[in-house]
Amino acid sequence: MDKEGEGRVILASYGEVMLKGLNRPFFERKMLEGVRRAVAPFGPAVVSKSQGKLVVRPSGEGFDYARAVAAMRKVFGLAYVCDVRETAADMGVICGLAARLAGGGDPGMRTFKVEARRGDKGFHLNSMEICAAVGESILRNVGGVTVDLEKPSFVIHVEVRDGRAYVYRDREAGARGLPYATGGKAVSLLSGGIDSPVASWMMARRGVEIEAAYFHSYPYTTDRVKEKVASLVAALTEYTGEMRLHVVGFTKTQELIREVAKPTFVTLMMRGSMMRIASDIADRVGAKALVTGESMGQVASQTMEGLAATDRVVGKPVFRPLIGMDKNETIDLARAIGTYETSIIPYDDCCTLFSARHPELRPRPIEVDLIRSRLEGAGIGALEAEAAEGREEIMVRPGR
Repeated sequence: MDKEGEGRVILASYGEVMLKGLNRPFFERKMLEGVRRAVAPFGPAVVSKSQGKLVVRPSGEGFDYARAVAAMRKVFGLAYVCDVRETAADMGVICGLAARLAGGGDPGMRTFKVEARRGDKGFHLNSMEICAAVGESILRNVGGVTVDLEKPSFVIHVEVRDGRAYVYRDREAGARGLPYATGGKAVSLLSGGIDSPVASWMMARRGVEIEAAYFHSYPYTTDRVKEKVASLVAALTEYTGEMRLHVVGFTKTQELIREVAKPTFVTLMMRGSMMRIASDIADRVGAKALVTGESMGQVASQTMEGLAATDRVVGKPVFRPLIGMDKNETIDLARAIGTYETSIIPYDDCCTLFSARHPELRPRPIEVDLIRSRLEGAGIGALEAEAAEGREEIMVRPGR
């Protein structure tokens, strides 16, 4: 703290974790773990909880507040993250600090309002009285600003708690959702495209721990594609911490399907085989579900009949968080989470390389079962087991 007793901390407010009742301590611990992981690269700090907030209090010089706030915004479960000035719970000090913050922003931002919360009920002013006093100080000491309670260009926040005051200008939106790894584990079928990384992120945001499975068909697909997928996983780890990538050799299985299946059914049978292998991997790593980036009607294999056909081959839930989204919505989200630029790098997808020009749109279960029976007779079950057993595991960490 400086000579006036002013310090600098980061405050983060909870999202829906506030609604978790008796289970809330479990979710809070997971958020604390996530915040500690997020801020660790930027300097030593103590992370604690206080009255429904997480507080990051740096314990040394040189702490990078801006980068720490940016990293915390990717911690699932947090609604807002704020770079805060902490000071004595004294209205003279609070008003002076608020006026300084109000005058230190973009010159074009000339309208403001004040929001105050009095967590310390022993403080002599209530929330409305704090707002009035701080607003009057800003109008008196900062030239050219006016009050706008409906659409202000900036907001000055004041919180009084535990005998201290926290003053900050605006606040950064967090990722919200639920803390990572609080909702079980799933294996996500990850390609090098736009959709599957977004689907993985969406399920991770609901607290699901993700292990990624990528199906590699060398020499039809090169190692550059594998590197691209690893880069996509690295982008996701900015939100989740480390993530395991399973690289599955799929060439032999694909070639058998191409030889045995009707051309119009090749894509569907490959998709079903991927699901079976991913389900096998899920059993090996203790995952209870699969995740895909499929969206209803987006491509020929993603009709209701096609999705039902692939669901029949696995004995666990298949989550499709993009199912009702159109491509532009998915692209917007990919841009927002930082996967889009990597996803659009050209690559050879192992499914499209073997696809028919006009794949089956509405496969009948009896036809699917017949082709699967032929594939079983040709030894596809052994190839799928071999693919799951012989997969390469890569542990991907943030900053890869």
